[in-house]
Amino acid sequence: FGCWSLCWLREPAEFRSNFYKSAAMAFAKAVEAELKGRVFLPFRDTVRKSPEKIALAKAGLSDSKNQLARFVADEGLVLSLGAMLHELSTRLPGISSEFRTWMVGKHPDLVRQSPSFKGLREVRNAAAHPSGPFSKEQAEKAYVLCKRMLDLLLT
Repeated sequence: FGCWSLCWLREPAEFRSNFYKSAAMAFAKAVEAELKGRVFLPFRDTVRKSPEKIALAKAGLSDSKNQLARFVADEGLVLSLGAMLHELSTRLPGISSEFRTWMVGKHPDLVRQSPSFKGLREVRNAAAHPSGPFSKEQAEKAYVLCKRMLDLLLT
């Protein structure tokens, strides 16, 4: 659906904006699913095998903004794409530091390129929480960033 919207859409401008938003959201949803399945769920499984790491995660629960600690401690919590992208680039102590160390071992290319994905969070948020028209260029930017991240995750 996402690629079709970018390539074949010939509708009036107000309709195009909605289709471009939908395309960007579809690309972002694919990244969100792969990040969760290939990075965050395996990390949570790794942490849960170690009492020391579980204690580290639980120590982070006192900070209401520490979504990674909440995700590791509570199976019901769902991390948003924005929260996952934030964790890829954060250098906070505690469970986030443990995550960073784990990522360097499992996905070093993703760690190296994580700063370049800041634009993905911005374009996804613009599509999800529109404050104006969403352009073809924004949808194309979402496509490029999502494809690059998927390439890193799937290789």
